[in-house]
Amino acid sequence: MQKEYPDIGVAFRKKLENAGVVISKGQGNYEALNNVPGIFFLLLVKCPVLAKDIGVELNSAVCYLSK
Repeated sequence: MQKEYPDIGVAFRKKLENAGVVISKGQGNYEALNNVPGIFFLLLVKCPVLAKDIGVELNSAVCYLSK
């Protein structure tokens, strides 16, 4: 990772940096980690703001790759 993410601890950041693939489940994890590129999020979109943010309909089940 090139950027600094102040909300992520050093140990967790190192695990993210060394992982070949990161899959994160749930809307809460998306809200916490969506600014970290390269994470696949599996979630049910329950919030209209999130639905608009990622361009899907409300109550959609999605696999989304963060950019």
